[in-house]
Amino acid sequence: MKKALPLACALELVHNFSLVHDDIQDGDELRRGRPTAWKAFGIAQAINVGDGLLVLALRTALEAGDGLPPGTLIAAQRALLSATFRMIEGQVLDLSLEGTPDGGVERYLNMARKKTGALLGCALELGALAAGRPELSQDHFRLGETLGLAFQVRDDLLGIWGDPAVTGKPTGSDLARGKRSWPVAYALEQDPSLGELLSRSPVPVEEALERLSALGVRRAAEEAARKYAREARDKAENLPWTREAKGMFEELVSFLVERMA
Repeated sequence: MKKALPLACALELVHNFSLVHDDIQDGDELRRGRPTAWKAFGIAQAINVGDGLLVLALRTALEAGDGLPPGTLIAAQRALLSATFRMIEGQVLDLSLEGTPDGGVERYLNMARKKTGALLGCALELGALAAGRPELSQDHFRLGETLGLAFQVRDDLLGIWGDPAVTGKPTGSDLARGKRSWPVAYALEQDPSLGELLSRSPVPVEEALERLSALGVRRAAEEAARKYAREARDKAENLPWTREAKGMFEELVSFLVERMA
């Protein structure tokens, strides 16, 4: 645990860097019930905050060598840099899809594996490296990547149908912003004519919600999140974890696919 802690801190700093910049790009004013960095300090200073967090993350990873063999440390640093780049690439893809009339589920999944799956995959990969099991690092990465899909689909569901009192965002907020989330990608495959409706400015949110409801999109999203959660559980069963570790992982999976915010 002690060996992995600096790497975990570095990854958490990368995650928070991404949230600060993501809030700017999405125009979100609240994060975890509090004003976002750009809302509190302005866009320019929030960019500086995000940049600073990224530098702190990289420095933390460079100084994480206590107790780790040099080869392991280099592998961990490479994993962190690779995941960070993939995450940024995913964010680019996510933004490029906003407001476009196309973008099916496969295109969405390619984006989500990078935007969300990369960091969760890296978290497990770093754990395997710190534990001295580099031969299992890619198995752990793929497990985390799959778990990331479960998380992101659930997040997308909440972005449309989440309780405003819990999420801090109005119902249909992702629709209003033109985000091509999993529910939208699925709906477009079922009814391509939705593309014109969802590309309007402003988006007629109530009408869009009615169309999604008629297509059974919410239930499909719930089933998709559970599907990826099952796949993650199956991957975990093949790893040489302790009973305690598997129990903790099961709690994490259940939380991610059942969370309300």
